[in-house]
Amino acid sequence: MGEKIIQPPFYKSGFYDTGAAGGGGGGGDYIDVDGKQVKIKQIDNLFWTCENISVLNVPDVVYNGDTSNNPRAFWYRKEIRNKGYGLLWNLAGAKKCLDYLIDLKNDGWRIPTKADFENLMTYYEGNTIKLKSEIGWSVDCNGTNESELNITAGGRYSGNDAWSSYGIEAYLITSTQQNTSTNYAFIAFANSDNYAIQSWYLNQCFNLRLCKDT
Repeated sequence: MGEKIIQPPFYKSGFYDTGAAGGGGGGGDYIDVDGKQVKIKQIDNLFWTCENISVLNVPDVVYNGDTSNNPRAFWYRKEIRNKGYGLLWNLAGAKKCLDYLIDLKNDGWRIPTKADFENLMTYYEGNTIKLKSEIGWSVDCNGTNESELNITAGGRYSGNDAWSSYGIEAYLITSTQQNTSTNYAFIAFANSDNYAIQSWYLNQCFNLRLCKDT
């Protein structure tokens, strides 16, 4: 039997408009990521991808493999690739993914920095309710998605089959390292409209967005 794809409870056909790509990664409405059109949105001085990046078969990335700092990506409960919540990447894996998407990289797309998320939250006055998706969070904790970023509660993977906060918290990886052992991740919570940016060991895996300067 082949892989069984389980859609998340908030998925619905047409959740993302898949109309014609508007100028690639330039100023258009979409980019192409590994054969899939992904909506983008300009917010303040950055373009952002409006869904988590999930790319299979990136060279040198181990999928659902070891728990080291080597390039890795995981999907929820191993055998299930949850397309709505997206893959969880460690920093080395996220960098390999961007290298693989060479056209996007050459067009200025990058993994967001800690400062990018701080500026994003300054723009939204520190409140995540406009960033969080309207469905898919725990009961009565959905957002308004006014930003159209559609941040979903994909949780994180911490190694040794330990999945954390799925449906409760969103973790988005940053390219900013605190030191040689840790990097930062942006966190949105189900039971609060506050946010946090915390450092984690490099073997931790989070959802991935891309951004680029306007």
